[in-house]
Amino acid sequence: MNSMPDGSTVKYRGALRSAVPYAGSWSRNTVNLVTIESYVKGVIAAEMPSSWHREALKAQAVAARTYGVRSILASRYYDICSTTSCQVYGGASRETAATTAAVTATAGKIL
Repeated sequence: MNSMPDGSTVKYRGALRSAVPYAGSWSRNTVNLVTIESYVKGVIAAEMPSSWHREALKAQAVAARTYGVRSILASRYYDICSTTSCQVYGGASRETAATTAAVTATAGKIL
């Protein structure tokens, strides 16, 4: 579990890294390094209710994976932001059995 500034905790998969947002900057940003499949698990659980129909969850998994893969750029210190400006990413804390099953059922599929 990782402690947040507001005192809450969030569980993330992969590794957390401290990154310099631009050359010469004294500030740091936290970046979560994960596989695309782990990323998708944290996205669909944050973007839609896990109680929705299995096929809707699978469609969201494919859409999230497609967006994620197409957003990777070597020119940035991160690939995708975690807000509504990109895709909402809640980390492992948001995952459910239903959303994980949707990711597993569509593993590797992109449009």
